[in-house]
Amino acid sequence: PYALTASGYEIPQGTLVIGNYAFSPCKSLTQISLPDSVTSIGRSAFDLCTSLSEISLSSSLTTIGVHAFFDCDALTQITIPDSVTSIEDGAFYSCDALSEVAIPVSVTSIGADAFGDCPLLTLTVFPGSFAETFAQENGIPCKYAN
Repeated sequence: PYALTASGYEIPQGTLVIGNYAFSPCKSLTQISLPDSVTSIGRSAFDLCTSLSEISLSSSLTTIGVHAFFDCDALTQITIPDSVTSIEDGAFYSCDALSEVAIPVSVTSIGADAFGDCPLLTLTVFPGSFAETFAQENGIPCKYAN
């Protein structure tokens, strides 16, 4: 279902789910853009994609699955779309270079260790949001969205 192009993989419009282990482990994948039709990223979909440095998430995305981006060492920043409500356990665990993640107020569930072992991470959150409480309870530095 995915086409290999010169710059990475092209996921066809109309794809609803990036399935479990879809790209794991894909050491050569450096960037990917999810079409707006994608509503869910499955378990370990990009697990161990250690060269993945750039991802554009779908504006229809609601769920980022367990270990979806586990150990994506080249990923430095990500903006979670306003459509997302759930970031599951270990979704971004051990993303060593991840320094900035913007989390919208729509996120009402963040699983255990979703951002565990991300030593450079600062979350951008909204005051009074679930993400702010999550950051405080887990000792993750945060700053406020404008």
